[in-house]
Amino acid sequence: MPSFQITLTPKDRAAGRFVGRVKRAFQKALDDERRRSGLTQSKMARSLDVHRSVLSREINGNRGLSATRIGELAWAMGLEPHFELRKPTVRAGQNSVTSAPAGTDIGTTTTPAQSGADVNAMLRRPPVPVAA
Repeated sequence: MPSFQITLTPKDRAAGRFVGRVKRAFQKALDDERRRSGLTQSKMARSLDVHRSVLSREINGNRGLSATRIGELAWAMGLEPHFELRKPTVRAGQNSVTSAPAGTDIGTTTTPAQSGADVNAMLRRPPVPVAA
C-alpha cells in the first residue's frame, strides 16, 4: 500500500489556518443570524440573486469564497465584514511558523488580549446610525 507524506510549508500552514478561521467565523455568524432572525438560505439566495444550490455549496465549503463574495454574503445577513492583520500568536502545543520572508519579525509572541479583535468579530453588525 502506498504511503504519502504531506509537507506543509509555513506559508501554506498560515494561509490554511487563516481560511479556516474565516470559514468558522462565517459559519458562526450565519448560525447566529439564523437563530436571531429566522434567515434561510432561500431568503439569502433571493437577496443575492443566485440559485439556492449555489449558495448551499458556498455555505457548506464546497466552493471557495473570495473576499468579494464574503462581503456579499455578510451584506445578505445584515452584517459588515472586518479584516485585520496582526503579529502571529503562538499558543502552547501549536505548530509555530519557523521561518518567514527576510525582514519579517515572527519572534514576537502575544497573548490573545494583546493581539486585537477576536476572529468571531470578523463579521459584525454595522453601527446603527443615530438620528439627529
